Amino acid sequence: MLLSFRRGPLLRAAGLETQPTAAFLTLSCLCTDGHCRCFTCHSLADVGSFERGGVRVNRMTKPWRAVAIVLAAVAAIVLCGWMAANWSRLRPYHWQVVESPDAAFSVSFPGNPAASQQSEIDVIDGSEFVSSRLAVSPAPRIAYAVSWWVSQQQTSKSTEGLFAHFRECDAKVFRGNVTAREFVVQGYPATEMTVVNSGGRVAFNRVIRAGPRIYSLWVVNTSGKFVVDKTNVSKFFDSFSLH
Repeated sequence: MLLSFRRGPLLRAAGLETQPTAAFLTLSCLCTDGHCRCFTCHSLADVGSFERGGVRVNRMTKPWRAVAIVLAAVAAIVLCGWMAANWSRLRPYHWQVVESPDAAFSVSFPGNPAASQQSEIDVIDGSEFVSSRLAVSPAPRIAYAVSWWVSQQQTSKSTEGLFAHFRECDAKVFRGNVTAREFVVQGYPATEMTVVNSGGRVAFNRVIRAGPRIYSLWVVNTSGKFVVDKTNVSKFFDSFSLH
């Protein structure tokens, strides 16, 4: 049987309450087979110390308790404010499979991408071509995009020369160091490049050469503050499927 007594006459009569407390104090006794064991329950708001019958409770004094509460409140306010300001970056992405307007491929985007077409000028050789694009920004200063086009000048290049051209182009556009690897996607040659510059901007670019058509998938973070989740980058790149 468990018996509990609140702070008051019973504890004082038993000689167990000798100093004032600022919080709830309980004496509990567990009785079985005619034997009873008593113990105390308390909070950190108690003042001073309490000792009787070999039981000692150390308690936090009022000034330190007040400081601890203020620090905890400030930390909670700062954390909540930071999360509110950056929730658009922290929230999970809503992924959906999107098919290209010409039904040539599908890819999974973190959001609903906008379709567009525009004239492009190659920053290396100055060639002009028209590219189609699907792009979405799931968070401020972060973009996911896929572009595709046919360029006569690029078609005439060898695969090795074309990929070297893209590495040079990426380094020039983002003004950073480029690391790259080459592999195969659905039987077509591909390269994947990562560009990081001194300002903290990061770009991931996967280029696939499928006959005369070039596909370029991008994930770009220009915030300079937040690290792009590479799991999301891989999910985007690996979801690309030619029909």
